[in-house]
Amino acid sequence: MIKNLLIDGVGKILEISYKIFCRYKENKARKEIARIGKSSSLSYPFIIQGVQNIYIEEHCNIRANAVLTAINAKIVIKRWSGAAPYLYVSTGNHRMLPGRFYRSVTDLEKGEGYDADVIINEDVWIASRVTLLKGVNIGRGAIIAAGAVVNKDVLPYSIVGGVPARFIKFKWSLEQVLEHEKILYEEDERFSIDELKSFGLV
Repeated sequence: MIKNLLIDGVGKILEISYKIFCRYKENKARKEIARIGKSSSLSYPFIIQGVQNIYIEEHCNIRANAVLTAINAKIVIKRWSGAAPYLYVSTGNHRMLPGRFYRSVTDLEKGEGYDADVIINEDVWIASRVTLLKGVNIGRGAIIAAGAVVNKDVLPYSIVGGVPARFIKFKWSLEQVLEHEKILYEEDERFSIDELKSFGLV
């Protein structure tokens, strides 16, 4: 009885201590990264490399166990986007040279094409355990299915999934997207009907 009470007491102390530690790490990250907007959150634990290259706009939610690597290029997450646990984003890649260990190749030797910004546009939903590779642009309102590895741009309002990620379908009709944008976006921010049709929406 006493032993169980003691274990429960220690457990509660550890739980509270961990929550305090997580809050400390989250607040520290908010101060260090280039930008994090109002009402946005980044849940600890996480791994961040290149804090100076990470830009998170308003009302974004990045759940626990994210890995954000932005050493030589930017990660930009626009407003009202969110990611489930275990998001992995990398803005770079290694260069393989004959006769060299890949880890010995410096950034100066890599040359162009090995680092590129990753852009997550507005209102994107990223499910759990998604990988976003260098240079990808995730279109507004897109959905990325769980476990996907994204190595190419994703069309606005599309649903993609798989390894590598492929187009599955658009989440709404052209008419629904037009109405949605009319409600939520300023006129100069909205896609035109011609732009939406060029994406393949009907």
